[in-house]
Amino acid sequence: MKIIIEQSSKVVARNNVKTGSAAPYIKASRIVRLPRLQAFIGSRSGASAVEFAVIAPAFILMLVGMLCYGLYFSTSHGVAQLAADAARASVAGLSATERTQIATTHVRERAGDYMFIDATKVVVDAGPSQDDATQFKIAVRYDASALPIWVFSGLLPLPERNIVKVASIKTGGF
Repeated sequence: MKIIIEQSSKVVARNNVKTGSAAPYIKASRIVRLPRLQAFIGSRSGASAVEFAVIAPAFILMLVGMLCYGLYFSTSHGVAQLAADAARASVAGLSATERTQIATTHVRERAGDYMFIDATKVVVDAGPSQDDATQFKIAVRYDASALPIWVFSGLLPLPERNIVKVASIKTGGF
């Protein structure tokens, strides 16, 4: 704590105990203490705690955002892989109806094998492509609203709740 000493005109010699020398000092007639607020402002003892309190929420929110998007991208990749696997499995079919049945069955049987994918929330749309008759298209739609990332929807900008991935494969021959 800083102390302001009002000085009197009288200087007295004082014997220093450690060195044995006589050093002059000014005799204080009255001591005036600074207010506690000024002493608090001058103190640096809690600066790290204040800096942490300012930075920590943004840092924690950034970490939570990375975890949420990582979980979402993992689920999205699983849906894309499921669609690609169904497209490869549908090659064995001889007709469009048989390919559709093979792709749909494959997705229903394998959807539960992928992490974070609930097989009951997967919808499959398979059939010949409207743009190219030589292509067979499989669209897998997944309702990702059960993922735990939606708890942070008010704090983080999150992607759409429905994940749609499309895969196509050539329907035989060159």
